[in-house]
Amino acid sequence: MSILNTETARLAGQGREGAGPTVELIGADAALADDPLLNRWHELLDYGSRLNRVWSSPRIFSDQHGKAPLQENCVAVVRDEHGAVVGLCPIVHWRLTLPFQFRRRILGRIRLRAATILGGEPLLPPDPALHERLFAALDAGLPWCDCIYINSMPVGSFIAKFIYQQGELHKRFLVHPVRLEPREWIYLELGSSMDEFLREKQKRTRNTLKRRVKKLREHGGGALECIRVEHEDQVDAFYTAALAVAERSWQFQSLGQCLEETALYQESLRNQARLGSLRAYLLNCGGKPCAFVIGYQEDDVLQFEQTAYAAEFAHYSPGTVLYFLLLEDLYHHRKPSFVNHGVGTTPHKRIFTNRTAQDACVHLFRPTLRNRLRCLSHQAFYAGLKLAKRIRSRPAPQNMGEDESDD
Repeated sequence: MSILNTETARLAGQGREGAGPTVELIGADAALADDPLLNRWHELLDYGSRLNRVWSSPRIFSDQHGKAPLQENCVAVVRDEHGAVVGLCPIVHWRLTLPFQFRRRILGRIRLRAATILGGEPLLPPDPALHERLFAALDAGLPWCDCIYINSMPVGSFIAKFIYQQGELHKRFLVHPVRLEPREWIYLELGSSMDEFLREKQKRTRNTLKRRVKKLREHGGGALECIRVEHEDQVDAFYTAALAVAERSWQFQSLGQCLEETALYQESLRNQARLGSLRAYLLNCGGKPCAFVIGYQEDDVLQFEQTAYAAEFAHYSPGTVLYFLLLEDLYHHRKPSFVNHGVGTTPHKRIFTNRTAQDACVHLFRPTLRNRLRCLSHQAFYAGLKLAKRIRSRPAPQNMGEDESDD
């Protein structure tokens, strides 16, 4: 069953002669009920970044649609001239903001309705013609959105090069930012053992980790427990404990959305457990929950999606302790090859990573006057901040006055 404007999208994807590949937008419920399509979807995951494999998967698409079952959620299915599925692109409706941020202060926001491509790139062969037809179909078939949004797009990937080269796409969309802005993307590649991981760290770091574990255990009267959560019968107890932690965490005030819209959503946790994707951990200290992490595992890639710790334990570094203890478990149970910590870098993440790459985010706006003003104002604000920073960092001019020494 296709969603609204599919026929328009199909025509946009066919080209003038109506021959060649076609693009069809299929509603989320229909796509998730189509077993042959789901099987093909798993095969097409190899076209995406391995690190983003979890986000590209039908399991996460199902999870996102389950949290917000909107009719705008869909899958763009690309078929060749014989009707065979050669690629697809999962789309979910996200409400985004473009922030005007100075240091830690948000001075304003531009609110957007975004058609978000899950996984950072379409699951398509690296063919410019296929990508042009896909984006033509998305433009025609998704009139409700302000922009098409891609987060954590691998720098150097085909899609990044395709978007930032001057071509047909730039006639159809306003690309924001106008230049690719790489971010550091850190992740962990697991070796053969925990001992090998620790040997890669400096002696000071190893001692610090062990000391923090010892300190938190002593605070709990010797009781420190890291619990793996992956089965449906564990979800209710985990949710109760994790919610209690989240409500006492600094993240609770900084999320900018309801907790139920994040990974800490009871029905979503149950669903992921049923599908075999859930891999969460809870840290108890002295019988009290003090930190948690929620992750999803797809094949050999583990994606951590949400973490939090109770503020009263902050002095004992519970997040670091939890990561240290769960890392031991990763080497012994359903060992992944990679752990993706997601967007952003922090000292906490850096301790538990050993590889680095680059990613970026991009918005493809419809070329309306309103969107042009949005892009220009956002670009001007950050250009002004960069200019002010450069001026401030210039060295003071040296004193070039007259020589006042006596002859």
